[in-house]
Amino acid sequence: MKKLQILLFIICCSFKLLAQNEKDSLLTLLNNHKQKDTVRCMLLISYYEENRVDKDVQAINIELKNTLLEILEKPELQQTKKEWYIKLLTSSLLYEGQDILKHTANYARALKSYFSMLKYAESINYDEAKAAAYNDISTTYFKQKYYKESISYCLKFIDLSKKMKDSIFISSGLSNLAHTYLAINEIDKSEACYKEAITIKNRVEPKRLGILYNGLGNIWRKRKNTDSALFYYNKALVINESLKLKRFYVRNYENIALTYIDKNEPILAEKNALKSLRIAQEINEPDHIKSAAFILSNLYKKSGKLKEAFEMLQLSSVMKDSIVNDENKQSLLKAEMDYQSQLKESEIKQLEQQNEITQLQSQRKNTIIYSILGLIIAFALILYFFFARYKSKRQNELLKQQLQAAESLRESERKASDSEIKAIKSQMNPHFFYNALNSIQGFIYSGEKEKAAQSLGLFSDLSRSVLESSRNTEISLHDEMELLENYLKLETMRLPKIKYTITASESINLHDTYLPAMILQPLVENSVKHGLANKQGEGLLNITFEEKNNKLVIVIDDDGIGRDAAAEIGKRMIKKSASFSTDANMSRIELLNANKKEKITQDIIDKKDASGNAAGTIVKLVIPIELYD
Repeated sequence: MKKLQILLFIICCSFKLLAQNEKDSLLTLLNNHKQKDTVRCMLLISYYEENRVDKDVQAINIELKNTLLEILEKPELQQTKKEWYIKLLTSSLLYEGQDILKHTANYARALKSYFSMLKYAESINYDEAKAAAYNDISTTYFKQKYYKESISYCLKFIDLSKKMKDSIFISSGLSNLAHTYLAINEIDKSEACYKEAITIKNRVEPKRLGILYNGLGNIWRKRKNTDSALFYYNKALVINESLKLKRFYVRNYENIALTYIDKNEPILAEKNALKSLRIAQEINEPDHIKSAAFILSNLYKKSGKLKEAFEMLQLSSVMKDSIVNDENKQSLLKAEMDYQSQLKESEIKQLEQQNEITQLQSQRKNTIIYSILGLIIAFALILYFFFARYKSKRQNELLKQQLQAAESLRESERKASDSEIKAIKSQMNPHFFYNALNSIQGFIYSGEKEKAAQSLGLFSDLSRSVLESSRNTEISLHDEMELLENYLKLETMRLPKIKYTITASESINLHDTYLPAMILQPLVENSVKHGLANKQGEGLLNITFEEKNNKLVIVIDDDGIGRDAAAEIGKRMIKKSASFSTDANMSRIELLNANKKEKITQDIIDKKDASGNAAGTIVKLVIPIELYD
C-alpha cells in the first residue's frame, strides 16, 4: 500500500543515497552497526527494499520484526516513538505475510502475520495499515475459496477506503468484491460492483479499465448473452493491447474464443484461440497454454481434423502435468518448511526451558551459600533454607515434566508430518501408473486414437485430482466421489469386465460433508486390483455413502475372489507388491483418532456364499461428520 509506506520510502531514499545504491555498502553499514536501535532498523528496511526479489532476504525482515518487538517491550519508550516503531512493525508484518505466500503458499501462517499486523495497526488507529491488512486478508481467504470470509474483509476494506477518501483503493476493493460475488454466482451483485468500480476508475485511472470490462464480459457470458459478452471482452482487449499487457489480453482472446463457441461460430473461435495460444507461449503461461490448446483440440475434433486435435490434446496434457508437478513440488516444499518451522520452535522452547533449569540451579547454589551463612545468623534462616530448597526441587521436577511433554509433542508432530507425506506418495501407486499407461499404449498400438486420447485426458485429470486432494487434510464428499468416479472409469477401460456403482443417500449434503483426504482410494484400489481383476468373469463393485447418527458410513462391497485367494495369488507372484498404501492408510487413521472422542473405524468382512466359499469382501468405514458453512 502506497500510503502505508510513505515513511519507509523517505527513510529508504536517504539510506540509498548514503550507500550509493550498492548492496555491499548496505551490508557494510549493517555489519558495522550491531546495536539494536533505530539506525539498525532503518538499515534493515533499506536493505530489504533494495533486495526484496531475493529469497534469502526474508531473514533480514525477520531480524527487523524481532528487533522492533524488543524495542517496543522497553518500558521507558515514549508514546510518540512507540507509535513510530509500531508503524514500522506493521510494514514488516505485511512483508512477512507476502513472502510466506510467495515462497511457501502457507495460507495459515500468512493470515497469522496479517492479523498480527491488524492488531498493531488498530492499537494506534493507523488507517493505512488497517486497509492493507483488510485487503490482504480478503485476498488470502479468496485463494482458499473461503468466499464468505473474503467478502466480509473486502467490505471492511471498502468502508475504510471511503473514510480515507482514496478512490483507487475503493475501485480496487469493488473489483475484488465483484470477482468474489461472481465466483459464488451472485451475478447481479457482481455486476453492480463492477459498474461502480468502472465509474470511479474512469475518473482516476481510465487506462486501467481492461480487467473490469473483462469481468462484465464474464457476467454476460454466464447470462448466455453472447453479444454483450463479446462487446465487453473486445473493450477490454483494446485497452489491454494499447498498454501491451499480454498477461491480461491473452485471457481476453481465450474468453472471446469460448464465447464464439457458445455462438456456434467455430472459425472465429479457432482464430481467437490460436491468438491466445501464441501469446501464452510467448509469455510462457502454462495455464493459458493448456486452456487454449484444449479449446483448439475440441474445435479440431468437431471439424474432423483428428491429427491436429490429438496434437492440441497432447499439448494441453503436457501443460496440465507441468502445472500439477509445480503445484506438487510447492506442496511438498510447504510440508517440509512447516515441519522445519515446527522443529525450530520446539528447539527454541527446549533451549528456553534449559536456560530456566540453569538459572534454577544457580539459584539453588546461592540458596545453599546463604543458608550456610544463615546458620551463623539465626535458626530462622535455617528454616528458610530448607523451604527454599524444597521449592527449588519441586520446580526442577515440574520443568523435567514439561521437557518430557515437549519431546512427546515433537515426536507426535513428526509422525503426523511423515504420515501426510507417505499418504501423498501412496496415492500414485506405481502399479496404477503402469496399468493405466499400458492400457493407453495398447489403444495407440491398436489404432484406437479416440480411446487413447480419452484415456490420456482422463488419466491426466485423475492424476491432478489426486495430487490436489493430497495437499489438503480434508476433502468434500462431492470431490471424493468425483475422484473415485474418474479412477474407476479409467480402470474399467482397462478391465471392461468390471462394473461399479457409486451412490449416496439423499439426506447427505455432498458439498458440506467432509472426510479425510485420500482415505478411500487405497481401499477401492485393493478391491479392483486384488479382488475383481483376478476373478473369472464379470465382477461388481458397489460403493455407498449413508448418514447414520451424525456419522458417515461408507461401504465398499465387491464380489471378487476374497482376501484368502488374493493372498495365495500374491505368494505365487515372482515380485510381490508391497502393501505400502494400506499400511500408510491404517497409520493415518490411528493418527487421526489420537486424542479424539469420536473415532474413525474400519471393519473388513469376508463374504461367503451358501456353500461357504469366498464370495467377495466388504470394507465398512465409519467417519464422524463435520459440517462447514
